[in-house]
Amino acid sequence: MALILLALIPTFGLAIFHSLSQFHSQKNAIGEAALQLTRLISANQQHDMNTAKEFLTAMARLEAIRDDNPSRCTEALNALKESFVVYTAVGRIGANGKIFCSSSPEILPDSTINMPFFKQTLATRSFTTGPYEIEPLTGEPVVFASLPIVNDAKQTLGVVYVALDLTKFYDMPAAMQLPPDSMLAIFDQSGLILGRFPDPKHLTGTRRTDLPILRVIKESPVEGITELLSLDGMKRLVAYHLMHDTQNQRVYVAIGITTDIAYAKAKNQLSQQLSSLIVVYLLVAAVVWIGSDKLVVEKMRSLNETTRRIAEGQFGIRSNVGGENEVGQLARAVDEMAQATQYRVGILQQYSLEMRQLKEMNETLQGAMTHEEVFAIIRRFAHEIFPKWHGGLYCMTENGDAAELKVQWGDGILRKEFAPRDCWAMRQAKMHSTGAENPELRCRHADQGTSQSFICAPLVAQGEILGILHMETTAPYAETGHRPELLQMVQSIAEYAALTLANLELREKLHKQAVRDGLTGLFNRRYMEETLIRETRRAERNGIEISVIMLDIDHFKRFNDTFGHAAGDALLRELGHLLERYTRGSDLACRYGGEEFTVILPGSSVEVARDIAEVLRENVQKLDVKIQGKSVGRVTISLGIAGYPAHGDSWENVLHTADMMMLEAKKRRNCVVVA
Repeated sequence: MALILLALIPTFGLAIFHSLSQFHSQKNAIGEAALQLTRLISANQQHDMNTAKEFLTAMARLEAIRDDNPSRCTEALNALKESFVVYTAVGRIGANGKIFCSSSPEILPDSTINMPFFKQTLATRSFTTGPYEIEPLTGEPVVFASLPIVNDAKQTLGVVYVALDLTKFYDMPAAMQLPPDSMLAIFDQSGLILGRFPDPKHLTGTRRTDLPILRVIKESPVEGITELLSLDGMKRLVAYHLMHDTQNQRVYVAIGITTDIAYAKAKNQLSQQLSSLIVVYLLVAAVVWIGSDKLVVEKMRSLNETTRRIAEGQFGIRSNVGGENEVGQLARAVDEMAQATQYRVGILQQYSLEMRQLKEMNETLQGAMTHEEVFAIIRRFAHEIFPKWHGGLYCMTENGDAAELKVQWGDGILRKEFAPRDCWAMRQAKMHSTGAENPELRCRHADQGTSQSFICAPLVAQGEILGILHMETTAPYAETGHRPELLQMVQSIAEYAALTLANLELREKLHKQAVRDGLTGLFNRRYMEETLIRETRRAERNGIEISVIMLDIDHFKRFNDTFGHAAGDALLRELGHLLERYTRGSDLACRYGGEEFTVILPGSSVEVARDIAEVLRENVQKLDVKIQGKSVGRVTISLGIAGYPAHGDSWENVLHTADMMMLEAKKRRNCVVVA
C-alpha cells in the first residue's frame, strides 16, 4: 500500500504543478489584457493625431487662413471649431511667433517664439505633435498639433495649430467596463499627471516626482506590466504603454486593476483545484487502505500517464478509466479538469485571434481612401470575425430620412433601406440586441427571413448617427457562442467604421472647398491654373491641342447697379449652371474672377471651341433670371478663344491671348472672337 501511495505522489505533484501554472497563466492573461487595452488607447490617440494632421493640412490651404486678414481668419476658425468640437482651440501663428488669429487666444501666450512645438514646426517644416499639458484657463489636459503654412515660393508664412481635448479619456473606464476601483491615468516622464480617473485626490494637473511607476518606466520605457502601490494606498496590477515620444516629452497611458479583484478568480480556482486534489488523494488512500488489486494499479498507472500528459499541455487527452469506485471518480475529475482547461484555452485563443483581426481591420481602415474601400473592409473582417453571423452596413441618406444598405455579407435577407424610427439602436443612439426570448423588442427592419438573434450598433461620430452595423443569425441566441466580448467587438467595429466614414466626409468637404467657387459651384481660378499646367504638359507630350474660351457678361456693372448685388449673384449662379450643362465631360468650366469665366477644352481645336462658344452664347440669351418674380431681361456674353500651341508656347500666353480676344469681342458685345 505504501508503495502505491508513493507512486501516486508524482501524479498529484504534476497536478499541483499544473494548477499553479494555470494560476500564473491566468494572472499573466489579465495583465496582457490590460496591456492590450493600453495599446488600443494609444492606437486610438495616434489615429486622432493622424486625423488632426489631415485637418491641419486642409486648413492650411484655405484662403481665409492663408491671407493677411486676421478678422476673416478668426471668423473661419470659429466656424471650424463649431464643427469640430473635439478641438479646444484652432489658430494660426505668424512666422514671428505672434498669435495671428485664434478661436481661443487665451490658450497660448501672446508670443510663442520660445514654445517647443512652434520652434520644432518651423525648424522641421513638418507636422509636429506636443506638448501634452494642462490648459491654464480650464485646468483640463490638452495636446497641441501644428503644421507650417508654406506659400508657392516655399516660404514659411507661419504655423496652424489645434489643441485636442484629452478629457475624452475620462469616459474610457466606463466604456471598457473595467472592474471597480480600477484606475486609468495619463502622465509624462517628469511625473506631470495629465489625467486620472477616478481622481478623488485631485491629482490631475499636479507634478508628482514620487510616482512609483516612474522607476519602472526607466527600465522598460516602451510598455510593461508591474505590481505597485498606488498613491491612493491600493496595490494594483498596472499595465502601461508609451503613447507619445518626442525629444522633450514622453507620455504614457496606464491602467491599474486592484490585485484583490484581478487575482480573485484565479485564487478561487487554485484553491478549489487544490482542495479537489486533496480530496481525491484522500479517496485514493482510502481505496488503497481498504484493498487494492491489479486492476486498480493499472487504472492508476493510466491515470498517472493522463495527468502527466495534461501537465505537458495535451489538454485533449482523456483517461478512459471507467467505473463507479473512487478511481473512476478520480478519473472523471481529472477528465473534467482537462476539459475545462481545454475550453478556457480555446476561449482565450479565440479572443486573441479576434483582437488581432480587430487591430488589423483598424489599421486597414486607416488606409482607406473611398467609401467603397471602407465597405469592402467591413464586409471582409465582419465575416471573418463572426462566421456564424450575417449582416450589413447601412448609411444615412443625404436628407437623413432613411438608412440605406451599402454592403452586406452572408446569406441573410436584408432590407435595402428603412426609416430610422424602425431601429431601436438608432432611436436610443446605443447598441441594441434581441433574441427569440424577447421578440417584442425586435427592430421593425429585421422582420424578414428566418433569423432569431439580432444585433444593431449605431455608427456615431461627432454626436451624429451616420448609420448602423446590423448583424443577425438563424441560430437561437444561446447557441451562437455569444459572449460579452462579442458585443464589445461589434461595438468596436461600429466605432472604427463611424470614425473612418466621418474622416472621409471631412476630407471630401475640405477638398471641395479648396477647389470650388462658393457662389457658382464651378472650379476656382487656382484649380484652373493647376489644370492648365497639367494639360499643357500632356498636350506637349502627346502632340495634341488645347482650346481656351474666356467669356464675360455684358454690362454686368450696369446690371448690378440696376437690380442690386443679389440679382448679380443670381445671374452668376445661373450662368455657372448653364456652363456645366453645355460643356462636355472632358471639359473644365471655371470662374476666373468677378463676372469672367474660363472654359478649358483639352484635345479640342479652335474650330470645335468656336462651335461650343456659339452654343453657350445663344443659350445665355435664353436665360430667364427673375428677381422677386420679375424677369431682369435679356442677358448676353462676349467670348474670346485661343489655342495651344497655335497662339502661345505656354498656358499663360494662351490664357492672355484668349483674354485679349474677349476684350475685342466686348467692343461689339454678344459675339465670339477667335485669335
